[in-house]
Amino acid sequence: LYPVAVLVFLATGDLERADRACAGAEELAASFGSRARGAGAQHARGLVAVKRGDLGAARTALQAALTSFEAVGQPYDAARCMQALAVVGRRAGADDGAAATDTLERRARDLYGSLGADPDPDRLSVSLA
Repeated sequence: LYPVAVLVFLATGDLERADRACAGAEELAASFGSRARGAGAQHARGLVAVKRGDLGAARTALQAALTSFEAVGQPYDAARCMQALAVVGRRAGADDGAAATDTLERRARDLYGSLGADPDPDRLSVSLA
């Protein structure tokens, strides 16, 4: 539940509690030795970094989460990472690669579509506003 708590704390602007929830997720993932749980913790850490404006840290955490989610076969979570990475790309500006951002968004949409799911940009927007 830690990654969900991070989303709630981000939506309410409580970055300190979001950080603590990330730490809890990271500790839990380490204790289980689970790559999937680790990816969830990395995703959460990346979202906190976006909210703090640390786009470099966000990109690193989200890319690591994406790689892990793809490796363990969690396409929905991989698509969520792609969406968040696209936000990072847009915030970084055009010099950082608008084409790469567009590609991430398209890949996320395609993944959601293959799963019969719809992207939830409003939830991401609320969390990262």
